[in-house]
Amino acid sequence: MTLWSYAGARSDQAKAIGRFESAQRQNKAYTFHIETEQFVDFEEEEDEGACYAFQLDSGRIVFVSGQEFYSSPNFPNSDFCLVEIRTQDGLAIIGHIERRGHKIEPTRTIRAKNRAALKIPDHLNIIEGDLSGIEELLS
Repeated sequence: MTLWSYAGARSDQAKAIGRFESAQRQNKAYTFHIETEQFVDFEEEEDEGACYAFQLDSGRIVFVSGQEFYSSPNFPNSDFCLVEIRTQDGLAIIGHIERRGHKIEPTRTIRAKNRAALKIPDHLNIIEGDLSGIEELLS
């Protein structure tokens, strides 16, 4: 049993080392700056992670979602950067939230039962529109 566990852990470790080496070869950090006073919170139903839609000044909406974005005393924030280190194939292996502004509250919260009927874009995807019509945009 011990040998079996060791072999599995060694394989997982080799994969992790490979991802870090790939990120090191890429030698880049991706930064996404978001500055806003308005966002919509999507209530989670299972263990999907937090999901927010932030209104950008340009008449666009950016989606931020994932386990690392749960509400905290300083997040969601009016001015923040997401910094990611990725492998050569685009897999984010290290992420950081740099908070520059102040904590903000959602304009509204879309309940989980309503969220299930919407087509929510993936993390950091951007769509044209205004938060006031978010449900129509995502139907």
